Amino acid sequence: MEITQLMTERGEELLALQQLISDATGMANVIVNAQGKPVSELVGFCPFCCEMRKRRDGLTSCMASDAYGCVQGSIDLQSHLYLCHVGLLEIAVPIVVDGRYLGGFITGQVHCPDAPSEMIRVNRLTQSPTLALTAAEKTLCRKIPTMGYAQCSALAKIIEKLISQFCQQVCLKPAKQGAKAQPHSSKARPEQPATRQMILDSLISAANLAIIEGAVETNAYLVQLSDFIKTAIFGDETYWTVEKETAHIADFLKLQGVRLGDKLQIDLQVPEELAFCQIPAGIWLAFMTHTTGPLLMAGGSLRIEAAMTGDQIVLRRIHTPPYKDQPRQCYAALSTCTSAPLPNAGLIQKQLEAIFGKGICEVEALSLERGEGWLIRVPNLLAQSSGSYRSTDG
Repeated sequence: MEITQLMTERGEELLALQQLISDATGMANVIVNAQGKPVSELVGFCPFCCEMRKRRDGLTSCMASDAYGCVQGSIDLQSHLYLCHVGLLEIAVPIVVDGRYLGGFITGQVHCPDAPSEMIRVNRLTQSPTLALTAAEKTLCRKIPTMGYAQCSALAKIIEKLISQFCQQVCLKPAKQGAKAQPHSSKARPEQPATRQMILDSLISAANLAIIEGAVETNAYLVQLSDFIKTAIFGDETYWTVEKETAHIADFLKLQGVRLGDKLQIDLQVPEELAFCQIPAGIWLAFMTHTTGPLLMAGGSLRIEAAMTGDQIVLRRIHTPPYKDQPRQCYAALSTCTSAPLPNAGLIQKQLEAIFGKGICEVEALSLERGEGWLIRVPNLLAQSSGSYRSTDG
């Protein structure tokens, strides 16, 4: 979800919340995206701040200040108090939906004479010059209300809870309408929820920091990676649809393409009639990671195709190298250079069975004139009892 989608779907509720907070606190507020650009109405803004935003340099400074506050707050997922470029106290509350930072709720616009001396002032942090104010602007600035730091801190905690509750409601709404989920016994996923959340939080923090540094492509990659990992380690399904597993593989290959420079041409073919068939969750991706290995760096083309055979679904993975040498020899040489083991059908099957359960799949190496390939047969769990396909070790 993006902040624009949130505003489209829940904009009226957010505006009502904005107005309620402004009426209760006497503070102005606005919702902004990750770059500090307003995506909501400006609620309760004082005349001084409205005038500042009419100035080109003023608007740029305001947006930079808002972006700093939001991202800084998102690093530890809590409200952040700071001083804007003209010294007014601001409170930034990150808007995080389903673990993803979308933007921020900015409120404040008050003088705070007893603010701690170590409190961040944005223009000093960014080393930007202090904006010169006209006499009229100075008069408007002096009319801005004053509020003590203790009161500002208390209001920050209250507003943080309100925004957090709203974001939780956004997460719960689609969850109630979503498809059923089954407990997952796979040992391929980290068992400790705290560890899983730490991994995801670290990636999200890195993505948010990339925004501050202007690393747009890095941010996009980290967001994709965090979404992929969220599916991989937070899903609790025992099995899911071929459509979902295919999307999971596509996301994996896309990430690897960015990481390694898109050296491999991918052709992923899965018939529409297989879309809603059920297979063990994550098994195709595990098969891909065990058999593909250094091929991602070798280049050439990778064809992945699926078909139904009786009550089994067969996935074939065929790699055609960009060179004309004997493929197995080339693969062996590449394996040696990358310290990756040469795939072995028996070993791969044992590794998958250790994760997903004994007898869950059949793995074979394909005999090809050029290139190398593998196939995996898995049960279509719509046609068989899912109870017999759970890991006996879980």
